[in-house]
Amino acid sequence: MSYYIESLSDVPQIQTIIQEYGFVIIKNVVSSSEHQEFINDIYNYIDKTPRKPEKKIELTREEIEQPLSRDKVKQLRERWYLHATFGAPTEFHAFQLPTANKLREKPEFYQLYSSLLNEEKLLYYQDRFCLKLPGAGETEFIHIDADPHYRKPMDEAPLQSIVFFSDTKFHCIPKSHTPEFHQQITNNYTYITKNKKPRSMTMIDKKNDVLNLESKLEAIDIPKDSILIFTENLWHASKPNRSDKFRIAL
Repeated sequence: MSYYIESLSDVPQIQTIIQEYGFVIIKNVVSSSEHQEFINDIYNYIDKTPRKPEKKIELTREEIEQPLSRDKVKQLRERWYLHATFGAPTEFHAFQLPTANKLREKPEFYQLYSSLLNEEKLLYYQDRFCLKLPGAGETEFIHIDADPHYRKPMDEAPLQSIVFFSDTKFHCIPKSHTPEFHQQITNNYTYITKNKKPRSMTMIDKKNDVLNLESKLEAIDIPKDSILIFTENLWHASKPNRSDKFRIAL
């Protein structure tokens, strides 16, 4: 079965793929006009947010989506006030980009998540946009944004989603969201002990990776304007941006 699907409305197939692999990629969920509006929002955020002259980022609207030279990347790094490796801004209004709110309120998205979660009233958390420099990236090893000792059943586990506005890759272990896989983790990684309260994140120690999970990671291609939906039970990893363009996501 493919990880990819072409329509937000094909809920049964989306559910089947998530249940099988722990994630799904739905292509072309962002229209050309929505894409351009979002890039304009990012540019306006960078250009209009008050900065000291020596801290102001010099970046044109076109450069947000073009290949960047090494000199340009070096220049940007010297003034980069967005999170050094993640590329996320910190000011409150970064959570309220107009196009981000419009995307959040798309009826097609609401219908999809309402069906996937079997709920009419949805609780969501919307993060900032990500504008990751070439060469930048986290050092996080394989992890889940949950606790394997308190794993929630598939139909109760929260869903995480990322809309990508540039071509990129998602690094994960397909089918690692199952009870059987989590049992392997708790049996073999004894340093991941059961606490009184569940962790918000559980990471494998790269120096003590007894099952060699790194070798099981797959780099999944994600086309721009696609949405990635994955269960919090899926083991995945963050990797640096190896392209010569910004990695753009919401």
